[in-house]
Amino acid sequence: MKRSAWMFLWLLLPVPLVAQAGPLVLPGDDVGEEHYGSPPAIDVGQQWLGLYARGDSSWVQSVSVVLEVRPPDEPGEPGTHEYVVEPRRPVLLMIGVGQARVGPARTAIGYTDALSSGEPSRELQLGSAQYQLVLDTTDPNACDDVVTLSDGQTTQRLYDAAADTTYTCDEARFDVHWAGDRDGDGRLDLLATFSSKYSYLPRRLYLSSAAAPGDIVAIVSSFER
Repeated sequence: MKRSAWMFLWLLLPVPLVAQAGPLVLPGDDVGEEHYGSPPAIDVGQQWLGLYARGDSSWVQSVSVVLEVRPPDEPGEPGTHEYVVEPRRPVLLMIGVGQARVGPARTAIGYTDALSSGEPSRELQLGSAQYQLVLDTTDPNACDDVVTLSDGQTTQRLYDAAADTTYTCDEARFDVHWAGDRDGDGRLDLLATFSSKYSYLPRRLYLSSAAAPGDIVAIVSSFER
């Protein structure tokens, strides 16, 4: 069979979408780009939602998502997949997040912002509340990095590189993709990638409404790009 015909048949094959163990949340950076490997399993009975920000306004609305799956260029190599969103690319794309509702939201950081040894902290204003996100590090390659979130009364450790044994430390990265209030409780939520290895990209959603007593936020979704 010619390669062009084989690719056509591949695109006609249904993508196996089954119930996933937890919610899926992706930053806008992951939308409209090709990703290697198989797409995540999702529940097709749930509605995709997008969080948008324009000026001082932020909101969550239903969106249409087409998951385009493409075959590998060569046998034995991984294929790719891409999320195509209408009407336009959101700041956040999500499905299966029980706390997400269509309606107003609030944004403090609406784009991917990296913490580093040169710029280790961010002040986040949400209404009258002020939060501080801090990267405590002596050397990003020393694997002693700690990320904390404070609301002025409580300080919570969000990430500790010494406890992250997923991969050997190599060019650690600390990206905040979005911060604001998306579950409607008036307190800070955030989507971030904290990792001790440059190529390991776990997108973690932290929500205030899921926080345990004495904490500010809790992880409700984690997806490795």
